Amino acid sequence: MSLQSLFARPASLPVVPKVVGHHHGEVSAELALRWSFPSEIADVLRQVPAPLRGEPPLPMAAWVHVAAWRARVELFQWDAEQAQATCPQSVAMPCIDRSPGCRSRPRWQASTPR
Repeated sequence: MSLQSLFARPASLPVVPKVVGHHHGEVSAELALRWSFPSEIADVLRQVPAPLRGEPPLPMAAWVHVAAWRARVELFQWDAEQAQATCPQSVAMPCIDRSPGCRSRPRWQASTPR
């Protein structure tokens, strides 16, 4: 499997679960805790692979998820069509909604009291 095909889509990262039985978010979170990072950072890292499924969903995990996709776009020099085909829109749109100047409320906080 080539490096490019391995990182083409987050869902195609089967290597870590097959080798150690955990996805890269769980591994990253555990390393963060062992390195004495705050538990809030570990919680975010744990949700990065599927940020909208967390309980509660963490907006920062969505931002990191989208940033990782954007880094892959640059790393592999994808054209607009390739970037659009892999864009995690279900995660990205709530991030955009949360950006300064946007008036709509992020979907992941629609029923979460502050």
